[in-house]
Amino acid sequence: DSNNVVWNVGSFRTPAPEGTRMSFKVATSGCSLTGADSPFFDDIHKNHDPFLFINAGDFHYEDIMSTNIEDRVAAFDRVMGSASLGRLYSSQAMSYIWDDHDWIGNNQDGSDLEAGEAAKLGYQLLFPHYELAALSNTTAAQNKSSQPVNVAPYQAFTIGTVRFIILDLRSESKNSNETFEGSIYSTQQEEWLRAELDNSNNYDFVVMVSSRPWTGPASRGDDKWSGFANDRRNLSKWIASTVGAGKQNLLVVSSDNHMVAYDDGSSTDFSNQDVNPAGFPLIHSGPLANVGSFKGVFSTRESFFTDGCHTVNGELNYQYSILDFQISETKGAEPCVEISSYRDGNTLILSKKLCGKIMRGGTDEEDTCTSLSFTTTSTGLLITSGVFISLFMVLSFWKLESRCEAIFLTLLDIVFYFVTAGFVAAGGFFFFN
Repeated sequence: DSNNVVWNVGSFRTPAPEGTRMSFKVATSGCSLTGADSPFFDDIHKNHDPFLFINAGDFHYEDIMSTNIEDRVAAFDRVMGSASLGRLYSSQAMSYIWDDHDWIGNNQDGSDLEAGEAAKLGYQLLFPHYELAALSNTTAAQNKSSQPVNVAPYQAFTIGTVRFIILDLRSESKNSNETFEGSIYSTQQEEWLRAELDNSNNYDFVVMVSSRPWTGPASRGDDKWSGFANDRRNLSKWIASTVGAGKQNLLVVSSDNHMVAYDDGSSTDFSNQDVNPAGFPLIHSGPLANVGSFKGVFSTRESFFTDGCHTVNGELNYQYSILDFQISETKGAEPCVEISSYRDGNTLILSKKLCGKIMRGGTDEEDTCTSLSFTTTSTGLLITSGVFISLFMVLSFWKLESRCEAIFLTLLDIVFYFVTAGFVAAGGFFFFN
């Protein structure tokens, strides 16, 4: 039947019962162009054999504002229809939460209720997930059928002695502006998150997945946590009074910024107190398959992390991270997590190992880092092109009697070069995606 689609045969492993001390690996990234295809994706499973893959947002870039769930299904098909990406996502269990492009559109909040409902229903139809915390409220609990329900898909689950908290920072958010401080989630989700953090002493590690970047100075209108400064400050204070006063075992995973970057907690504490540490280590992992920011190609792009920022602005990047939880079966042994980030398959670009209490107090000023504008290859090509253009200019002025004619031909050569370079870049972009 030509209407049937043959998918990859997937596989996954089930963990030992909750509370069992066990070691395992988690792969994580986000921001993948719709249907991207690359041999680098196969390297993730082949080289690391992760127990779980966490996609922290922008599963696709379709920006679907439609209320038709079939449009969501079609976007899912385009992603899974990629041979290599389909294999990656079906080679182990996967946990996924949307960001903006796979929610409704670029930097969109939850104000479009009709499109938002289609997105929520589509999520529950298409993505295997743990029990949604919002379903425990009275209204949702009244629905006894197996049909999807119009609720935000925030959720939490445990693998061994590690708790994973998956936030939904889109469907319930209201963007800030000059006269409104904004809200990044509902009161219900905030209360649920606080309860989860209050139980952090029950686990060796707590991993919180945030699709929106956490660091950066407060600025209303920003699409990051920095645009929701009040919510960030309140959550930071709660982290200090719960996790910071306890095992200090919180690690945050994020994406969206199209880079790999790490912060040791110096830039993540917004609690404005020094009684308990609220600065958590943060691994920012991505893009799985996307270009670095064009904003940093010809000007400095400053980000707020202690280590990084690993990306090439304006060029296609393939990046991901592995969280290797090293938890001995011996009760009382100090648990560790080793973070390794890679580019282009298996090129190591960042490595950190955290054991025991992993949090710290923040510093007065956030640390900053800048990202690379061009790779060595691109820099070499630009220099070579500049040499040839200069040589052409010299020869034109030398051989041609008319200086105006020489200037005209030189300018024509420069225009031709940039047009050709543009077509080559566009061709390569579409070829690899």
